[in-house]
Amino acid sequence: MKKLAIAVVSALTAALLVTPAYAKSYFEDPNPPSVGAVSVDKPAVTVGDTLTVSYDVSDPDGVRSVSPGVTGEDPSVAPDPNSGHAAAGMASSGDTTRSFGIYIDSEDAPGRRWVYCLRVTDGAGYVTTIYDETYAESHSVDGRTADLSALTWEIVAPSAVPSYKVLDGDGAKYVKGSEGGLSVRFSGEASNLASVQVDGVTISTDNYTVEAGSTVVTLKSSYLQTLSEGIHEVVAYYRDGGRAAAEFEVTAAQNSEGDSQSSQEVRDDAENSQGLDNQMDLKASSEQAKPNRPNSKGVPKTGETGLLPLLAGFVAIGMACIVAALYWPKPR
Repeated sequence: MKKLAIAVVSALTAALLVTPAYAKSYFEDPNPPSVGAVSVDKPAVTVGDTLTVSYDVSDPDGVRSVSPGVTGEDPSVAPDPNSGHAAAGMASSGDTTRSFGIYIDSEDAPGRRWVYCLRVTDGAGYVTTIYDETYAESHSVDGRTADLSALTWEIVAPSAVPSYKVLDGDGAKYVKGSEGGLSVRFSGEASNLASVQVDGVTISTDNYTVEAGSTVVTLKSSYLQTLSEGIHEVVAYYRDGGRAAAEFEVTAAQNSEGDSQSSQEVRDDAENSQGLDNQMDLKASSEQAKPNRPNSKGVPKTGETGLLPLLAGFVAIGMACIVAALYWPKPR
C-alpha cells in the first residue's frame, strides 16, 4: 500500500513537472494581465463573413495567446437554465495576441452574440480568465473583470441582409500628390453606416469623412498617400448587415510632360539633376583655375599671341636703320 502511494505521488509530481503551463493554470497569476481598447470590426455579419474581435492585452510576462468566450445570452441578464443558449470558447490557429477572427458559417443561428470573457495565456504559462463586468455581476462570478460591452454583434440570415449599391465613384482614380480626396456614394443611409474598410482592413474615422446624400464617403488625401499604386477596394458596412463595395485606383504623380512617374522615380530624377548641376559647377570652376600653357605645337595659348605684331614692328624698324646707315652719303 505504501509503495502504491509513493508511485501515485511520483506520477503526479512528474506530470506537474512536464506540464508547467497546465499546472500553473490552476493557480493565480502573480503578474496578471490587463485588457483595454476592445472592439469588433462589424456590428452585423452573415454567413461567409469573418468577424474580427480586437483587444489590447498586456502582461508583464508577455502574451502567448488570447481566446474569447462567446454567448448568445445577454450578459446583463441572470442565466436561464432553460434557455438553450450555451456559452462557447473559440479556437484559432493564428496569432491571437491582438485580435481574433471568428468565421460565420451556416450553423450559426441568427441573433445577437456577446463576448463574456477573454482567456489569456501569458509567457510564463499562466491562464487568466477576464470576465465582462456586467456578466460577472449578473452571474455572480469571482475573478478579474474588464469592460467588454463593445464586443457584441448581430448574425443576420443571408435572406434578411439588405442590398445596397454604389451610386457614384466606382472606378474613381486618385493621383498621388493631389490635395483633394476621393469620394464614393453608397445607397444606404449615412446614419446607418457602421464602418469603412479598405482592402479588408477597417480604417479609422480620422481617415475619411461621411456626408448625407445617401452615404458619401470621402477618403482623405493624407490617407490615400499611404496606399500603394494600383487597384483598391472600399467597402461600406451598415448596422443592419448590409454592405456595398467599390473599386478605386491610386496612380503615380505626373511630371511636366504628363507622363506618370512613381514617387521613387520623381525623387531619383531630382537627385540625378542636382548631381549633374554640381558636376557642371565643379568643371567650370576647374577650367577657370587652370593657367594658360603652350599647346603641343609650341604655340602660346590665348593671352600670349598678342606679342607677335609688336615683335614684327621692332624687326622692321631695325632693318630700316641698317639700310639707312649703309647708303647714307658720307661727309667729305
